[in-house]
Amino acid sequence: MRALLTAAVVLAVGLGLCSAALAEAWSAEVYASPGLPGTNSWTYTVRNTSSASYYSLWVFTIEVDEACEVLSTVTPEGWSVDTSEPHFITWMHLTDAVPAGSQLEGFEAVFSAEPKSQAFTALFYDDLYFTCPYVEGLVTVGAVPEPTSALVLLTGCGPLAALLWRRRVRF
Repeated sequence: MRALLTAAVVLAVGLGLCSAALAEAWSAEVYASPGLPGTNSWTYTVRNTSSASYYSLWVFTIEVDEACEVLSTVTPEGWSVDTSEPHFITWMHLTDAVPAGSQLEGFEAVFSAEPKSQAFTALFYDDLYFTCPYVEGLVTVGAVPEPTSALVLLTGCGPLAALLWRRRVRF
């Protein structure tokens, strides 16, 4: 009985952490893939992971360390780019924002050196209240599982595994 109570408490706490991780109505992720070695080129994908459908992502920036300068960029159709600051790239939509729950690929950049750090800022347009909230984060290099999904999986499987282990140890 005590194991069942412990499992229920762990499950409740884990689900609380998951809901806290999803509490922000607007959110974004930026993924980067390096190009061929020695080219200092990167390809970016931006995902609008907002939980509310009225948040459209319309501007995002990439900031790299000061040892890198932006040499060139490729921009998807319907977007413009500003590289007037040497360590920043700002992409802004002209005709096509990224709606909640979708992603856009095709952003590319070539730098003067290999970036040691990459951060992003994403700006949203709130179609309901007409505000422009933003979020900042680190660019994810390569494919990484979504942390909230992994937390939900562990929250559900952890107590079950503990309960099965405890039963096995008793007998």
